Amino acid sequence: MDISTITQAARMMTDAQGTPVVVLPLSLWQELLKQIDAQPPQNERIKAILKRWESEPEEATPEWWDALDADLKANRITFPERDLDLDEG
Repeated sequence: MDISTITQAARMMTDAQGTPVVVLPLSLWQELLKQIDAQPPQNERIKAILKRWESEPEEATPEWWDALDADLKANRITFPERDLDLDEG
């Protein structure tokens, strides 16, 4: 299920107290809960990603790093200090 399915099925209403609420069909809600329950906990997903990342061979050769460094130097971006929100006080 993707977000577009949820947003297409969602309806804005107000409850008995006049508070705006979003209403989903019960079947859609139950399907969403099944998908969430089927996933391993977040910490296990992160550990699996890190393990997979560590086991992948390094494909970036020294030449690749040199090209990246050259590209970063050629396409520098700067931000005015006022946009960095670096209050010293």
